[in-house]
Order: sequence, then C-alpha cells, then structure tokens
Amino acid sequence: MATNTDNARAAALKLISRAEQCSALLTLKLRRRGYKKAEIEPLIDELREKGILDDNRFAGAWLAGRLAGRTDSPRKLFASLLAKGISEQTAKKSLKEILEPETESALLARYLQTARKNGKPVSRAALRSEGFSADALENAGL
Repeated sequence: MATNTDNARAAALKLISRAEQCSALLTLKLRRRGYKKAEIEPLIDELREKGILDDNRFAGAWLAGRLAGRTDSPRKLFASLLAKGISEQTAKKSLKEILEPETESALLARYLQTARKNGKPVSRAALRSEGFSADALENAGL
C-alpha cells in the first residue's frame, strides 16, 4: 500500500516530468495538493541529491525561455527569479551565465526598442539601474 510519502514522490515526479521545477515552487505545489511539510522536505532533499531537482538548472531554463520571447531587463529577470524562490546567489550566477555579451546586447536592443515605443527613459543611468552592464551600453553606443 502506498504511503503519503510515496504519493508525494509520485506527484513531484509527475510535475517534474512536465516542466523543470525549482525547490520552492515544487514545495508550494505539493503543499497545495495537501502534502505535509514533514513529507515534502525529505523528498525535496532526496530529489536534489539525485539531481532530479536543481534550482540552477531551473533558473537557466526559465531565463532561456524568458529571453526568447520577452524584453525584460536584467533587474526584472533577477527579481522574477527571487519571486520564484530562487536564492539570490543562484539568481546572480544564472543571470551571469546566460547574459553573455551577445545575449545581453540583443536583450538591450529589444529593451531599447520597446522602451522608446512606450516612452520610457533610455538614458545610460536608467539603463544601468535596470541592470544592463556598462560594456553592453558602451557597445550599443550609449
């Protein structure tokens, strides 16, 4: 007979099979399904140890998807990762890894186009406050 822990594991694996998950969101989804903290915490640890659950991998995948279709600034991307329960350290590392110079330049170009269309300020200071690097701004002639 299956225990609640077995059922929680099955639910977690089903969620992970559909889409990459991070620890915080998977915990929340399992809590919403009625599983108890005492059942979830050891399961999350087990899935991490086995490499099935990886916040770094989730952050990278989430950022790649976000960069493919949106014009969010690095600051907004960072804040969104934190809101998903990703640690500050993991969010910084993932952004640094994915925002290679070419990727950041392309993001900046899209951001500038959208900002100008929407009447947002595009000064160097405003763009720096949005998280764009000095190198990216310099390469864009700003």
